[in-house]
Amino acid sequence: MEQVLRDKKVDLSLYKRVLMALDVAQGMSWLHGSKPQIIHRDLKPSNLLVDENFHVKVCDFGLSAVKVGLLLFG
Repeated sequence: MEQVLRDKKVDLSLYKRVLMALDVAQGMSWLHGSKPQIIHRDLKPSNLLVDENFHVKVCDFGLSAVKVGLLLFG
């Protein structure tokens, strides 16, 4: 994502940007809604992958944690 946002040759209309943000929000919602709950803890553009169709996937779970009840492991 970081490289896509900086590349002046890539045409990112407002519509495409909104769809990409929606992909990120849906991915994070899935993680936070899973049982057990997964907390990413390092969400940033360099941890978002963009495919050839501009679909975005959350990646790099090195700092992530699993939330079980009131406890947080990770």
